[in-house]
Amino acid sequence: MKRFASIFAGIFMLCSVSAFSAETKTYPGPQEGAPNVYKQLFDNERVRVSEIKFGLGEKAAMHTHPYPHAVYIIEGGELTITHLDGTSAVVKAKAGDVLWMGAETHEAVNTGTTVVRGTVTEIK
Repeated sequence: MKRFASIFAGIFMLCSVSAFSAETKTYPGPQEGAPNVYKQLFDNERVRVSEIKFGLGEKAAMHTHPYPHAVYIIEGGELTITHLDGTSAVVKAKAGDVLWMGAETHEAVNTGTTVVRGTVTEIK
């Protein structure tokens, strides 16, 4: 009976790990997940700095920022940011604005009428 219980527990654990892995899909970093938008400018052990450029209607596919980050807006406009849980927010920013974002996974689409450009500084 103990042997059966051990086998059952092992099968249960294996199924649980497989199910958990399917639910916790990982997404690439911004440079890998959205190379159409992100261009890495600098990277060391403390920070990663990237330039972003969203053309009209352009989308940065779902990606993960593993670190909190500041976004400095060079050319303003409107982006719609959508998170994994499906919630979204419209961000309207003008040149000179600085936005703070935590470590997160999201996608972004330029839903405005202008090109949006900026720099992203991730604090490691």
